[in-house]
Amino acid sequence: MTGIVLGDIGGTNARFAIAGRPGEFGDIVNFPTADFATFDDALRGYLDENPDKEITRAAVAVAGPVSDGAAVMTNLNWTVSVRALKDNFGYEAASVLNDFAANAMAVPLLQPDDVETINAGRAIESAPIAVIGPGTGLGVAALVPGQNGPAVVPTEGGHVAMAPTDDEEYELLRILRREFGHVSAERVLSGQGIVNLYRALAAVRNLPAVFADPAEITGAVDSDELAAETVSRFFAMLGGFVGDTALTLGARGGVYLMGGILPRLGGRLKASSFLDRVQAKGRFRDYLREIPIKLAVHDNPALLGLSALAE
Repeated sequence: MTGIVLGDIGGTNARFAIAGRPGEFGDIVNFPTADFATFDDALRGYLDENPDKEITRAAVAVAGPVSDGAAVMTNLNWTVSVRALKDNFGYEAASVLNDFAANAMAVPLLQPDDVETINAGRAIESAPIAVIGPGTGLGVAALVPGQNGPAVVPTEGGHVAMAPTDDEEYELLRILRREFGHVSAERVLSGQGIVNLYRALAAVRNLPAVFADPAEITGAVDSDELAAETVSRFFAMLGGFVGDTALTLGARGGVYLMGGILPRLGGRLKASSFLDRVQAKGRFRDYLREIPIKLAVHDNPALLGLSALAE
């Protein structure tokens, strides 16, 4: 296959594929980021497995802010840049994007089987779409309609201060504030955020915190009361954050939930208080009730979005 090499670089995993046209790409290869000292090493490892492919361009999505075509990742000590992709690999063209900008680019390419409906609502086609996803971090981006097609607006919305909505959330955030100072939304609405919530709830309940990994906590919801309460609280606080973000962006075109955590927990998300908390915004409950909310279950929406750059 000829075309463009795609990379989706998160704090935990680096995923690569090759695309020849928008919406289509070859097999995804996943590398643990801990196995490589630099991004260049990881990309070379992938290219070594595909020596016969004719690749002339690259597009890479990274979990962190991008400035002047370069990014130092938020949760990983890697640097990715357009200049290095051109100089070190000889590509004639290269792009480096925020990962949630890439996720937002995927929205027009998602097929019906790629999404599950959380709230049907009624989309306004001329309004922005919010893309939100908890994973290693908490990503937020917007897709804004325009005369020449939709424009992607990457943000660092996951780092806004987390707002409590009841007395227990005040107490949980007070505990976390002693540890972190500034308690961003990402401190509770991410993989590590699940662990932080679990530890804080254990302190409030005066119980031992026996789990130290988010997968352990989510895997124990049927057998451990504190784990179940943690996940329930996670969904509730996520709902509050999604509602706040939808109001801030005027996202009447819809909200798309992505990231590495929610697709595995879609059934529990739908059964939780998530949607009620999205809409629990006083006088704007009806406004939020009309906003469609979709859960993307595509295996890798960031790579799908990057494939839009293939011609």
